[in-house]
Amino acid sequence: ETDVLRAVATESWTAERRRRALEQSERQALIESFHRERGELAGQLAEYEDAEQAMTAERRAGPLDLPEQGADVTQARLTEQLSDMAARRLRAIEHAIERADHGKLGLCEHCGGRISENRLRALPSATQCIRCARDLEAGR
Repeated sequence: ETDVLRAVATESWTAERRRRALEQSERQALIESFHRERGELAGQLAEYEDAEQAMTAERRAGPLDLPEQGADVTQARLTEQLSDMAARRLRAIEHAIERADHGKLGLCEHCGGRISENRLRALPSATQCIRCARDLEAGR
């Protein structure tokens, strides 16, 4: 009887250890992908800034006809929107990296449960699991 209990406990402990190791490797891969994406976003933001500066310089260089002005305004608005989106994503990723540095990435601040990798990839700054986020939205 004791041997059976010991075998069950050992198997349970080993399975839990494997699960945690897998979670740690998944978390590390996620953090590495955040670092890569942060670099890419920083590059995109620099490109958007360069494009905005080029458009400004072009406007100063000489008068544009009406269609060129319209295209220029449209391009400026699009660049600004893309820049804003990239900046928001960059802030979210930096928040996720900060949480990872403190050992909190993937842990729900509300219940202490696990935040899924898919949720973190979509919303890097997520601090709540899906269940807690739904409960909070529903006012529970």
